[in-house]
Amino acid sequence: AIVAITLFMVGNQRLDKGLRNVGIGAFALGLALFLASWFVDTPREKCVRRSRQVVAAVAGRDWNTLTTLIAPRFKLSVAGFGTVYANKDEMLAACKDAVDRYGLKSAKVISVEGINTGDYIKVNLSVYSEQDYTMGYPLQSGWEFDWQDMKDGWELTEVTALQVGGRSGSQI
Repeated sequence: AIVAITLFMVGNQRLDKGLRNVGIGAFALGLALFLASWFVDTPREKCVRRSRQVVAAVAGRDWNTLTTLIAPRFKLSVAGFGTVYANKDEMLAACKDAVDRYGLKSAKVISVEGINTGDYIKVNLSVYSEQDYTMGYPLQSGWEFDWQDMKDGWELTEVTALQVGGRSGSQI
């Protein structure tokens, strides 16, 4: 923008229409790129936004939204322990049970990082939650979401629990 404005001003002062028009064109191109980056989400940005939606859907008990975000071939695992739920239906049933059993009150994403690996997008989340089970004491957990571009858009194919309440592996 600064270069474009400078070109416009120099061209205008010298009465050089060509230089002035180059300044206007450069500014218009810069503005178009800025607007495109603002209004068009990259795949990484889409997956980060959808990861936040997954957390909000679980906290809000919005099982329909959660169902649409998860791929039919889905698995949930614990880092250092292995696969816990091998398909979407098992995970949804266990999620509903855990939310009710532990009395989840709220869950908020406190940090998020999206990494585009080429074949899929990996999103690392740190989540802060409050539940009746811990008598309102907040619990922090770390998660890794793997998103793949399917025919209907980006779908969550794998979730890995990295740590929950400072515990990892089989302690989770």
